[in-house]
Amino acid sequence: MSGIIKEIFIMYMILILHEIGHLIVIKKYKYKVTKIELLPFGAIIECNFANSSLKEEFLLYVSGITVNFLFFIILLCFKNFGLIFYFNLIMLVFNLIPISPLDGGRLLETLMSNSFKYKKALLISTCISSVCLVVFLTYMSIFFFNLNMLFIFSYLLMENYINIKTYKKKYNMFLLNKYLYPNNKLKNIKFEPKYKDLCSNLYKGKNNTILLGKKELNEEKILKIHFNSK
Repeated sequence: MSGIIKEIFIMYMILILHEIGHLIVIKKYKYKVTKIELLPFGAIIECNFANSSLKEEFLLYVSGITVNFLFFIILLCFKNFGLIFYFNLIMLVFNLIPISPLDGGRLLETLMSNSFKYKKALLISTCISSVCLVVFLTYMSIFFFNLNMLFIFSYLLMENYINIKTYKKKYNMFLLNKYLYPNNKLKNIKFEPKYKDLCSNLYKGKNNTILLGKKELNEEKILKIHFNSK
């Protein structure tokens, strides 16, 4: 029993270390924490960073992984290859997997948002997350299946199912946050629309201006028209 207690203690110590990395960035950018959900294999911190820059999002999601990586280097230097090394390595590798809602999945969405309009970026990252989950689930089921893996897979499957089902709702929340929390510090970009629905052309982490011939429509006007027509 004492061995199990020791493992649980070390696991949650690594977990807390990981979350401290996120909390440092949250404090730096003065985000408001709205929810902290503790899970047997990790934690989820939700905060209000509506319409922030992609750089801030990237730093938020990569911060926990960075702390685990630095701790990994320290343990290597001291040649500590015990349980603490093992659990830290699992936390590091696990959160690099591009599956939502893991840090890797959130980083994937942020990176896609830097290259594609957010509606497309959201669709691509959701699809990649689902495919990676199926591949990871198949591999782990064959080689490392146990009750802990079954619990983790069940949770991740549920979260990805919810992501797919609420895809449109998530995009509408993105539009609403842009409308309610304008951010003049974001980079301004101008471009011609690809989609007839102007709201489907918007980029995340940028202030969008759509060119319609000689006419320019900024995102504030586009969103005002969109929400006033509802």
